[in-house]
Amino acid sequence: MMTPSRQHPGTPDRPKGRPQDDRARPRREDTDRSELSQLTGDHARDRVFARLAEHAAALPDLDHRGLDDTGLSPLDGAFAHAVYEAAVSRWITLDTLFRRGLRDSWQRLDPEVVAALIGASAQMIFLDRVPPHAAVDHAVEWARRSGQDRGAGLVNGVLRRVAELRGAEAIKRSAYSGGAEEVPLASGESLVLLREVFPSDPVRRLSLATGHPPDEVAVWVKAHGFEAARRVALHGVTKPPIIVTDPAHSEHRASSFPEHASLARHRSPNHRLFIGHAAELGGFLREHPHLVVQDPASSRPVASIVGHVAPQSILDLCAGRGTKTRQLAALFPEAHVVATDIDNDRRGSLSASFPGNDRVRVVGHAEALASSYDLILLDVPCSNSGTLARRPEARVRLSMAQVERLTALQRDLLKTGASHLNPGGTILYATCSIDPRENAEMSRAASKHLGLKLLAEELTLPAGIPGDEPAAYHDGSYYARLSTTKV
Repeated sequence: MMTPSRQHPGTPDRPKGRPQDDRARPRREDTDRSELSQLTGDHARDRVFARLAEHAAALPDLDHRGLDDTGLSPLDGAFAHAVYEAAVSRWITLDTLFRRGLRDSWQRLDPEVVAALIGASAQMIFLDRVPPHAAVDHAVEWARRSGQDRGAGLVNGVLRRVAELRGAEAIKRSAYSGGAEEVPLASGESLVLLREVFPSDPVRRLSLATGHPPDEVAVWVKAHGFEAARRVALHGVTKPPIIVTDPAHSEHRASSFPEHASLARHRSPNHRLFIGHAAELGGFLREHPHLVVQDPASSRPVASIVGHVAPQSILDLCAGRGTKTRQLAALFPEAHVVATDIDNDRRGSLSASFPGNDRVRVVGHAEALASSYDLILLDVPCSNSGTLARRPEARVRLSMAQVERLTALQRDLLKTGASHLNPGGTILYATCSIDPRENAEMSRAASKHLGLKLLAEELTLPAGIPGDEPAAYHDGSYYARLSTTKV
């Protein structure tokens, strides 16, 4: 049932089979996932554990879909989301803690066992009001009822060691000092464990305590220095605020915001914090349709090119759900915009965002590449290393191999973009990464091999760490403006 893992902590290999003496137990693939969400009658915890089991079965490829709280009461829904978000965002930290209780720290566990360990550990470490015994007892019962009779015993033993590590009462410090016994919290405080658990190496300690892959944090340290990497890692612990902007803003044009009780100032003058209840956001945006949810680091690339280009034709080649497409249309009202995405589901959402818009056409990939353009936006798929506070699932799948796959794709997209530029045209290359392999190295390679001239570039490191005011928060990003040398 268990073999060594070849991934970093938090990403065990996918199980490939079971020993012969386990054949009498219900197999995971024969279990209806909907049944896992209602095994014990504790609807909130059961729902979370079922979703975590799906994640554990797919490791390291956690998807971005969140927790479905349909049918849960508001109180149960709030609790379920708190557990789920803590589990996913701090998966690597929790994995580090509970693996100390295993006889073989490199064991690979069945998804239901991992779900029980991650879900219960998240409650004990990050939710003060949950009695440890309640978290342990539910996890053991859930594991048993999911067909993991032997696993239930392991869950019980390991979680009791995690409970002992945490102590009967949570001990906190007012700020995280980087100790081997400290777990940094979103509040700015740190939880003090009763023993030192994190390694002596400062990069690995920072990585595991904040829940990031050590190899990636080492890249940040090399590229930006240890103190900057420390702030980026702590940024990943922060609870990100909702930020809205007017997509028509640029360096030369300020945003337009209504006077509204749900808006508060942000340090970026063209952005505002949405401080209303999250459930009210949809109504607010319908009331103010000229505003969109967008972080300053995300809006910066397109806003920065106003005044430098005057395109008549624009292609958004990796348009996703269309936030930057909308920005392009607002900032270049004389241009015709073509938007596409290779993913059919995203392209469907993209089409729904521009009904009846005669200046924005959403087309298939092949049709989009049948023409050439004055401006091509390449907001490329990337590691999301600048947005890990907002994309916690991305940190679990972030690895050297993933970055290699992504940089190969980014090179192909740059090559495609360069071949569809009009003479004198411009490529705006953008990522939400802070990894130089996806950013500066990619732009320089394009300049060297694709006949493009690098005219400008900008890296934005994430800002805002636990304890900072929400107005200080923004994600990380990079952009480069490249132009064809052919006129």
